[in-house]
Amino acid sequence: MEEHNRIWVENGSRACEDICTLCGVDCSLVDTSERSILFRTNEEDNFCSSCGMLRCRPRITYTFGCKESYRIRSYFFYFCPRGFSFVAGGISNIYGRLMGGIVAGPFLTQEEKGIPLILDELDTVKKDSVEVGRLPVLEKHRARAMERIISDICLSLSERAFFYAPQSAGVNTAVLGETDIFQAPEEKEMEGRLHESDMIFKVKQYVRSHYRERITLKILADHVFLSPAYLSSMFKQETGDSLINYINQVRVEASKPLLSGTDRLLADIAQECGFSDQSYFAKVFKKQAGMPPVKYRLYRK
Repeated sequence: MEEHNRIWVENGSRACEDICTLCGVDCSLVDTSERSILFRTNEEDNFCSSCGMLRCRPRITYTFGCKESYRIRSYFFYFCPRGFSFVAGGISNIYGRLMGGIVAGPFLTQEEKGIPLILDELDTVKKDSVEVGRLPVLEKHRARAMERIISDICLSLSERAFFYAPQSAGVNTAVLGETDIFQAPEEKEMEGRLHESDMIFKVKQYVRSHYRERITLKILADHVFLSPAYLSSMFKQETGDSLINYINQVRVEASKPLLSGTDRLLADIAQECGFSDQSYFAKVFKKQAGMPPVKYRLYRK
């Protein structure tokens, strides 16, 4: 058994090094049963160890990602409570049960215009202890490629294949409750908060990527597989703001460069930024920015 574990750790560690070399993102090998990190590609200058965020513990954050990957039978892209991106893949033993996984991260994701999606959303707790500039920034296509690489590697390391089937095939219920038998109440609570933080950041990411389109509470709830009422309540509780106000805030911020840097009509800018009409745009803009869009344009020019 010890020899078996040694080989598994050696192969998993080598896989982490290969992923890090190819993608430029730090990788960790996780033992989910012990909730421990067996190997890191950058142990001496580990970003998560210097983060200092009280609501996040690296070993729990990494274990959470592996468990979710196993549960949904696919790689799992998620956000930590601070808003940094991770990709996890679960690895099964000969009985098809989760025994560990590989986690790549943290990193920042980029939208099409090259602006980090979450960079200005980052939690300010102990921000001086973390150098955000150290993190790699991945364009969407590179992040997707890394997800596929992790999928293939974790499948090859699994002793009994259990996932990477289409997600429509359903949830792997074997993990539900099985890995939580010896979990401390504090760790369960922290995993619950991780889940909520992940949902919030995914909603924010969706809004920032689709603010030009029609966005409803149902669309956002369907995106993160929650009920509209629960998502609305959770978002308000976690951020202190309503979803509609956040959507309007993103749209107003997107309109400001168009107001100050172009001569486009207000009606065109309103439509470009997802507002239903010019009058509603002007009303929301004044509420968010403290002045009408016309005055903002004159002031900025």
